[in-house]
Amino acid sequence: MKKYFFGILAIVLAISFSAFTNPSKKTSTNFLFEYTPPSTGDYSQGSVSDPDNWNLLFGADCSGAEEISCVIEVEPQFTHVEGEEGPTKLNKSEASNNVTLNTVQYSTTNQYGITMFGSTIVDVDNKPHI
Repeated sequence: MKKYFFGILAIVLAISFSAFTNPSKKTSTNFLFEYTPPSTGDYSQGSVSDPDNWNLLFGADCSGAEEISCVIEVEPQFTHVEGEEGPTKLNKSEASNNVTLNTVQYSTTNQYGITMFGSTIVDVDNKPHI
């Protein structure tokens, strides 16, 4: 009986101590959105700043030669799910959590990228204009 005592005591103590540990804080995950031009090569200010032209990113990258505006990172409060099981989209009609996409023009072209200044995004990845 003595040889089982320490094993049973260790199990009881492990269960007791685990009952009093603090639960881990749940962190929210940001979303990545990729710019999808409404027509080929359309990187105009109006198109780049339109939340409807940004789609949830699933493993793509910014390697395409035409991807001037590429990927933005957004906090969850600036997104919503369309319909019951639709895609995750950027907010543009909710009063307090609309996403703001401010643009910056590339040199003298009519191509625009997203700037962090004044935008409600966490990070941006614009491909440099070539």
